[in-house]
Amino acid sequence: MLVKNIVFSPYSIYTALIDAGSGADGQTLDEFRKVLHTYNDIRFNEEKDLLALAGYVAKGKKSRKSSKLYLESNSLWIDSQFNISKEYVNNVKYAVDIDVKELNLHSENARNIVNSYVEKKTKGLIKNILPSINPLVQMDKMMYTRLDDISVVSLPFNLEGIEMMIILPKDKTPEAYQQAAMKYLSAEELRKVEANGNYNIIVHLSLPKFETRFNTQLSEQLKQIGLVNAFTRNATFPKISKVPLKISNVIHEAGVKIDEDGAEAVAVSIFEMEDMGCVDCSQNEEEVDFTVDRPFLFAIYNTHSHMPIFAGMIKTVGDADIKVEMKDDL
Repeated sequence: MLVKNIVFSPYSIYTALIDAGSGADGQTLDEFRKVLHTYNDIRFNEEKDLLALAGYVAKGKKSRKSSKLYLESNSLWIDSQFNISKEYVNNVKYAVDIDVKELNLHSENARNIVNSYVEKKTKGLIKNILPSINPLVQMDKMMYTRLDDISVVSLPFNLEGIEMMIILPKDKTPEAYQQAAMKYLSAEELRKVEANGNYNIIVHLSLPKFETRFNTQLSEQLKQIGLVNAFTRNATFPKISKVPLKISNVIHEAGVKIDEDGAEAVAVSIFEMEDMGCVDCSQNEEEVDFTVDRPFLFAIYNTHSHMPIFAGMIKTVGDADIKVEMKDDL
């Protein structure tokens, strides 16, 4: 049984991993390389610097023309009493569009200041990062395909190179949704699905308005895929500071809102690091109906790299589960 809606941002997590990993060395850096898949990346081999990837991953941000799709806000919060490497800070600021803030992180108001910053940057969609069915109806040409186990449409945004792919598994079981998520929500598989798509079909789309937010801690998941050393007392981050550091916690929150005005998507990824010295239409054109009236998967992705910027699973809209039976001809 699907317990709740899920939305996350691979883009935000990847960028935050680059920021943290760029300050690592030795085995810690090796693990970041493996998790970020940079060992076979030509750009990394040439630049010898993880921050070289940050500019590539984020290059679409500077050229976007619309403010309706809010992708993320990068920030580096430094304890005002902590001696951080100025070279690391300058390198990160140069490579990534990042706000650098100094703050007494041990003060009573520190949490409120960070939460207020995130809330403002995400237009109020993400609050307290630290510890609601009216369908949209559209008829237009858009990418449509039907595979053995899924039906798919892809909605272009008013933003060059960004689309939202809606994936409906054929079977309505929780297992089918989990399998589809594992199988299709990756750059390689999204590319294959798009390559199989037909752009000459007029789609009668009925999509529920929805707003959802998802918060999770990623420490254990990162350890499971190989980033272990960075969380231990053996971690090495000499490019950040001469003081021995380790990652103490990783928090990720993302939100997506779809309504008649378009889409808003926000994400925040936080890497908490601790000082180890401290305790703390024509008649001949084909037409199809695509009615989204049951749980569905979605991916907002870059049409050039096919990297999922946001991805998720929607089970409920407002206070109601989507339970209406699907038409037989879909």
